[in-house]
Amino acid sequence: MSVVPFVSPAAETRPQPAVAPANALERVLMHACEQLGRPSSLAVIRAALPDDAAQVGPDHLPSVFAHLGVAATPTALARADLDTLGLPLIVVAADGSAGVITEVVDSATVMAAHVDAQSAPGPLQLRPMGREALAALPGTAWVLRVAPPADAREPGWRQRYAWLIEPIRENWWSYAQVAVAALVINVLGLAISFFSMVVYDRVLPTNSTASLIALAVGVSIAIAFDFTVKTLRSSFIDGAGARVDVRIGERLFDQILGMRLAARKDSVGSLAGVMREMESLREVLTSATLAAVVDLPFVLFFLVVISFVGGPLAIVPAIAVPVVLALGLFVRPVLKEASATAFSEGRNKQGVLVETIGALELVKASGAARMMRRRWRQSVVHHTQASTQSRLTSQLALHGTMFAQQAANVGIVVYGAVLASRGEVSMGAIIACVMLSGRALAPLGQIAGLLTRIHQAVSAFKALDAVMQSPLDREQSRRYLSRPKLAGRIEFRDVSFAYPGQSGKALDGVSFRIEPGERVAIVGRIGSGKSTVLRLVLGLHEPAQGAILIDDTDLRQIDPLDVRAGMGSVLQDNWLFSGTVRENIAIDAHGVTDADVLRAARIAGVHDFIGTHPSGYDLNLTERGEGLSGGQRQSICIARALARDPSILVFDEPTSMMDTGTEAELIARLREATPGKTLIVVTHRSSVLDLVDRVIVMDKGKVIADGPKSILNVARNR
Repeated sequence: MSVVPFVSPAAETRPQPAVAPANALERVLMHACEQLGRPSSLAVIRAALPDDAAQVGPDHLPSVFAHLGVAATPTALARADLDTLGLPLIVVAADGSAGVITEVVDSATVMAAHVDAQSAPGPLQLRPMGREALAALPGTAWVLRVAPPADAREPGWRQRYAWLIEPIRENWWSYAQVAVAALVINVLGLAISFFSMVVYDRVLPTNSTASLIALAVGVSIAIAFDFTVKTLRSSFIDGAGARVDVRIGERLFDQILGMRLAARKDSVGSLAGVMREMESLREVLTSATLAAVVDLPFVLFFLVVISFVGGPLAIVPAIAVPVVLALGLFVRPVLKEASATAFSEGRNKQGVLVETIGALELVKASGAARMMRRRWRQSVVHHTQASTQSRLTSQLALHGTMFAQQAANVGIVVYGAVLASRGEVSMGAIIACVMLSGRALAPLGQIAGLLTRIHQAVSAFKALDAVMQSPLDREQSRRYLSRPKLAGRIEFRDVSFAYPGQSGKALDGVSFRIEPGERVAIVGRIGSGKSTVLRLVLGLHEPAQGAILIDDTDLRQIDPLDVRAGMGSVLQDNWLFSGTVRENIAIDAHGVTDADVLRAARIAGVHDFIGTHPSGYDLNLTERGEGLSGGQRQSICIARALARDPSILVFDEPTSMMDTGTEAELIARLREATPGKTLIVVTHRSSVLDLVDRVIVMDKGKVIADGPKSILNVARNR
């Protein structure tokens, strides 16, 4: 069964751009960034877009401004404001048009440009514009300026914990409503106590049925209102908690994506465990835990009410409260240590699990099941021991609190009976004080579970904060050079590098220069540093010494988003994501069209086995591409590297799993389809050398030969 092509034949032969052209707003943003002295390419601007957006729209501006390190203030475009407002100023209309104002010429004229869908592509043309015409432009105006460094804007601790503080602050109104609801609920909690007291003291002695009915109706209304407010409070807490959870989750995931590989100290499983422990932090911000925390201050409120109702009877719960608090303080150190240990052992257990599942095929084939089973058992035993200790400590505190509550109720009844015999309190007052005492001590009854959850949340917070403070590939506080198009010149100048935790150098004083359009192979023995060179070219690691230059500029000065947009790479591990073949090739949905996918697939040979499949490019792949052969996975990875039409191609053993026939066809297509592109390929196969004109030979982290392919014979004889 043949596959219906997803692009027309005309689209195949027509040259297609690798990235969709900039719309009006994007062109205005790029021009405004240049005016601010922070030029940004289209790829950098679109990196802030959500998954379902292909181009920047008005709704995306806040996240785009934050991503670009630009402080933006919305303002009314009034004529009198232009003399005081900072420039540049951009105007964004709902119809997709946009404008930029860069200079106030005189009292009646400004320099501005207006762009809409019909405007010609290319650099913006500024022209004089009268203020009257400017004021008539529709839309929202934004005054732009370079955002100051974080530490100059607010104290360090606020910036450090901004990933947690900002989402909570954005939902302050919901949490304020929770506080008001708590006040109403606790005030309404007095209704039943006072109802009981009045019935026993006033209604029963007088046998007043009318008063009883009136009181019953009133307390029923209070109970119904209490139910409504409690439901609303739960809704406020859950809604705010869900929004905070989404924001924190997004920021944490973005941090992991942007984290420098050298900064990752934990295993993949342990890092996944940290993400899982975000549940502990969520517990404190949602539902029962937060409600218990909000109710704690009302303990004093109920003690005051008890003293008003029962006078001396308030002494009994007043003694019980500090006893319960002392018990909580007594178990706190043990609970803190047990929670921290349980958290650490839980991460280790998660690490063993993820490592085993990720390499399940290898575990079975290599007979490693016994070793992994032993590791799993040890991690489960240690985690269970720590969790058991934490639970036992919590139960001790819980039982102690329940004992204090029950003792307080008995004490109120006994002491109340003594006072009643003297005529100092009524029977109704004793009953009301018993009920109020229960309300006063109820929040303290949750203190054991509350302490457990808080300590778990603190452990999770520390682990999450360690991730959030990890250095990033792209620091927002830095000002990078914009290189939207790379020419392809690559130079290593006396580069040395060692992987974290290893004493030996992976590279030692490596120097070479590759010109634009040059095709170079890097060969050498296993462990000679070939793959490390490619990782440094891609900016995945930074050199310990020396410099790597791209187009005669230090790689560390160029925006990492521009570097990766201008390079296509195939690494040794041919990783495919769960999803369709099309999604695995396109990856960057913002810039790759179906025509780009088909072109790249034909060059890489993917079309040879996907073009005749019933599902075609919509064939769903499982994680890592299980079900495909190694050569097919490599073909898809090569197509992925070619889809964006980059100027630099970096291949690490791209044909190691292909048969000789498929490899020969791929090499022929690559030579024909990639003229003028810089190519660096690491290989152990001599057939791949047909793709290159120059060879760099490495051994023990050093370049031992560099020149035409004929030098291989000389290098082998060394």
